[in-house]
Amino acid sequence: MAEPQDFYSELELSRKASADDIRRAYHLAVRKYHPDVNKDTGNLEKFLRIQNAYDVLSDPERRAEYDASLPPLPDQTDLLKIASYSSRSTIPRLTEPQLVYILLELSKPEEFNTTYTPPLNVCLVLDRSTSMQGQRLNTVKHAAIELIHQLNQEDVLSIVTFSDRAEVLFTGVPQLSLSQVESQINRIQTCGGTEIYQGLASGITELRRNIDKNRINHLLLLTDGRTYGDEKPCLELAEEAAKDGISITCLGLGNNWNDIFLDGLAMRTGGDSQYLAHHQEIKNAFYNLFSRLTAIYAKQLNISLSMQKNIELCEAYRLSPEPGPLPLVSPIPAGSILEKTSTNILFEFKIQPVGRNIQSLKILDGELMFEIPSPTHSKSRALLNIELPVSNTNIPEYPPLPIINALSSFTLYRLQEKAKQDLAEGNVALAAQRLTHLATHLKNQGQNELANTITREAEAIKKTHKFSQEGKMKIKYGTRALLPSRILTNQ
Repeated sequence: MAEPQDFYSELELSRKASADDIRRAYHLAVRKYHPDVNKDTGNLEKFLRIQNAYDVLSDPERRAEYDASLPPLPDQTDLLKIASYSSRSTIPRLTEPQLVYILLELSKPEEFNTTYTPPLNVCLVLDRSTSMQGQRLNTVKHAAIELIHQLNQEDVLSIVTFSDRAEVLFTGVPQLSLSQVESQINRIQTCGGTEIYQGLASGITELRRNIDKNRINHLLLLTDGRTYGDEKPCLELAEEAAKDGISITCLGLGNNWNDIFLDGLAMRTGGDSQYLAHHQEIKNAFYNLFSRLTAIYAKQLNISLSMQKNIELCEAYRLSPEPGPLPLVSPIPAGSILEKTSTNILFEFKIQPVGRNIQSLKILDGELMFEIPSPTHSKSRALLNIELPVSNTNIPEYPPLPIINALSSFTLYRLQEKAKQDLAEGNVALAAQRLTHLATHLKNQGQNELANTITREAEAIKKTHKFSQEGKMKIKYGTRALLPSRILTNQ
């Protein structure tokens, strides 16, 4: 007898998915599996299952009936250590909105032992446009060759180069000797402009050839330029890649790339973007990424939240191990959990005035979904439930130390974001004042080099009324890099 269809799994959704989540997942699945665009054997059957799942879950009455027929899901918290901290122990009954911060710390349980190291399926997508000529491209070549020497026998590596067109240098496990691979890399030449979609699409295609739930499937994009006119399809492609379990790291070299675009591209997959001021930093960035990928305990971490109508999620930010903003979608792609490093996520909630008949509020209500890449584990889940009592009195209280440290660094990062917003609105004096305030705080923390950069930028914008491209990058990614070092927990 055939097992009944799991409609939520078919669309890769949590049972707490909203109507918008269901529509978004369905549209992504249609673009991938519709017979008109994908004629691979078996995809028609897959598409029909997706359509059936959507027909049920998009109808509130049919969904409620289906949900009532489901057995309780096992809560696999034994596979994940969860610690949470709140900026308040109670919610005061105020007449105006208030902010509450929740810090979530996720890590591998100490008692969980595994000797399995998941193999890699990695694609390097390397910019070879004209602006990469000279030392930049030479350094990329040397870093790629060194990376190949670090691979294990089970690892799979592909390399794609791109300018205004893409070229697959080699795919998967190449049937070539190491010397032949190095020779191919050394023959890379610069030409043309920058069209990131060309390289991204080819890189994701190569990863899909060897995709496996027991592998770490990752794309590394390195570019030094801006792409024009193809940003939207790039972002859509990243969302589709995330559904396949592919994460993306973006490395921006120099000062002439679009940081907002690369941030958006990476965050859609739970990845991160990084700023490389000089070509000398490429080798270290490749090494750090490889070390991180080989230290992953759980991948494809997604956070599905069910929000009460009087609570709004304003921001979600991953503080460590790779700091960066997280998209306000559900589920939230939050990246990976490393073997020896916790994943720390800070949530900012706005709570509207609480009615007199409400005695408690569920601030964080949802599920963590993740995968442990090993032959004996598959997709796992853990419940999130943080409920705070409502109080008629507003008694001042000190938040726990991890919240204090998280907010102290996060506030500094926000100052430079607010300064950019002030400048965009024409308020030059306030932007300069915020930067000066930020520089003072950083000097007090011993961050003199970054503080001096910010001071110079504050003086410059008084005359130019705009950030320099170099200053903007150094300040944004410099303050972002401070976040992981400030998080202290009770461990």
